[in-house]
Amino acid sequence: TTPLADGGGPRGEVQLGAGSFGAARGTAQWASGLRSNRTAFQARFSNQRAEGYRRGSSHAGNSAYLAGGWFGDRDLVKVTLL
Repeated sequence: TTPLADGGGPRGEVQLGAGSFGAARGTAQWASGLRSNRTAFQARFSNQRAEGYRRGSSHAGNSAYLAGGWFGDRDLVKVTLL
């Protein structure tokens, strides 16, 4: 996992993978880094699928994640949506 606010600037990443039995996975994520107004945001979307080794064992799925936070001098407020 990556920290919500690590002091770095905005960044994004895309990962693609494939395997046996028709398995494939893709992930895209983005993070704002800590902004001047003391907020930070992060988002990720993933998709994976496979045909499976046996008949009827295929699967497909998606997932999404969105988080944001405010970082004060002594306080921290985080919100995470799945």
